[in-house]
Amino acid sequence: MTPSIPSSTMSTPGYSKWLLLITVAVVLAVAVLRMSGEDPMAPSVVVLPQVQSGTNPAATAPAAPRPDAISDLEWQVLQGVAAQHADPKAELARLVANLRFNKACEQWRALSGPEHTAHRQALAEELLAEIPDRVAGQALDADAAKTLQRQLLADLVSDPALREQRAAREAARLPHLLAPSPSR
Repeated sequence: MTPSIPSSTMSTPGYSKWLLLITVAVVLAVAVLRMSGEDPMAPSVVVLPQVQSGTNPAATAPAAPRPDAISDLEWQVLQGVAAQHADPKAELARLVANLRFNKACEQWRALSGPEHTAHRQALAEELLAEIPDRVAGQALDADAAKTLQRQLLADLVSDPALREQRAAREAARLPHLLAPSPSR
């Protein structure tokens, strides 16, 4: 059964959370389509988040050029989501950084074979450098960050002893982020 939004909810602040949820679902659908090899630009219908009535989307939307790595559809969705926040420019920057990180992860995972070793390792280094920011921005939880670090380091450092040393250095960059919360 599909949940529905009661009409009385549409005028409340909680309605924007529904919009965000729907927008995130669209972004995830685009990512899934990209991973399956289908072209997310192929559909003739584009679902964009609605802006609350009484606001001018052009006035609230961040004015920034579309980054090359982001498709027109993704850019429209990101701008629509960012426009719903108190600081649209900062939110757009955060969303773009998260999308770029996720795309770099996808690219890293897709590269295989000895001819791609140098590129794969360069991407792994970039991803390792960004993990603390993704955890701090809550785009990655601690467990996902640790798992990704282990995967990246396995690709970068073949010697187990050196890998453990590097893992300790990487973990040291996240001590306050990976510490267990006092409520547990």
